Amino acid sequence: MHMNILPVVMSGGSGTRLWPISRSKFPKQFCELLDQPLHTLTLKRLPPFQSPLIVTSIHFRDLTESDLRVNEFKVEKVIYEPQPKNTAPAIALVCKYLQSRGRTEQVVGVFSSDNLILNETAFYDAVQAAGLAAEKNQIVTLGIKPDKPETGFGYIQVQDRAVGTLKPTAVLKFHEKPSLDLAQTFLNEGTYFWNAGIFIFKVSKMIELFKKFESEI
Repeated sequence: MHMNILPVVMSGGSGTRLWPISRSKFPKQFCELLDQPLHTLTLKRLPPFQSPLIVTSIHFRDLTESDLRVNEFKVEKVIYEPQPKNTAPAIALVCKYLQSRGRTEQVVGVFSSDNLILNETAFYDAVQAAGLAAEKNQIVTLGIKPDKPETGFGYIQVQDRAVGTLKPTAVLKFHEKPSLDLAQTFLNEGTYFWNAGIFIFKVSKMIELFKKFESEI
């Protein structure tokens, strides 16, 4: 299996909620919370795609290069941010990089370096379906069906209950981390999903939207 999707691994977060295990100079994606760091597991999931881009902090340069060297990972490029600026500016930076190389029709998948994904077959199927929608100029995000009223995640509100299918459904709204009562309401409604922080899109479409909403970013 090979998918014509360029994976972009976001690895600049500091994981402050897991302090003291996760610290500013040694964040959770590099901690061995399992048998291997999540950063390593993320890169090991990517061979079905193109060689990835990594966007991370300049402060994590040694940790990143060590992981690439020890595991012999092949990547297209590592982009080091002098200061963390959150997801949207990092995506804009990637789009600018690809635009400068004439690759505006490339479909990109943005993945967090600290996601634990146990069912990789379901992950690949979902990303492949999202990639097909992205080819048609849709911006796609993946949601996770909640099984409890979790207050530590953001939520995606969707138009219908497309649970268990790979058919895209319209996003109505993104919700920040809710109170316990509101999280229970989301769970009961059945049209709210945990926000996985995974986005799939065509570069040209994302550039178009950045220009349109520049004043709001």
